[in-house]
Amino acid sequence: MLGAACSSAAPRDVVPESHDVRDVRDSTAYGSGGAYVHVARRPHAVVGLIGAKHMSLAEATRIANLVADELESCAITKERDGALAVGAASFVLVATTRGTAVSELHLAPGGPVAANAIECILAPARTIQLPPSAPNADAAIPALAIDATWNPIAIGKP
Repeated sequence: MLGAACSSAAPRDVVPESHDVRDVRDSTAYGSGGAYVHVARRPHAVVGLIGAKHMSLAEATRIANLVADELESCAITKERDGALAVGAASFVLVATTRGTAVSELHLAPGGPVAANAIECILAPARTIQLPPSAPNADAAIPALAIDATWNPIAIGKP
């Protein structure tokens, strides 16, 4: 009772002033603005280019379209065989000295989704040639982030 009598009239929340900070030093980075930089739509698949670093926007768009084409081609075969699941993946393609690597992979749950992703996205993506990085050791590494979804086409169903 004594504590309540000695306190101030009402408690107050205090939020310090904040400032948005944007790093604009890397002029070869695209994306990270909350929307896709490019979307490649195919009958069975949609591939969204989240962003890219250390490559031109035209090159990143070309690569996203290649991923979409490979996914669509594989999805047609999988659907014909009855093995195409409804799935989604998010990943980053990174240029390495040994070729293209896939990192930061996140998949929708399910074994069929993982099987589709490995065969229709990851294996073909590793064969895509990313632009080489500059020859010095401190050079930035080309990379791009992609979201992909795929599903069977329901013909004649509501």
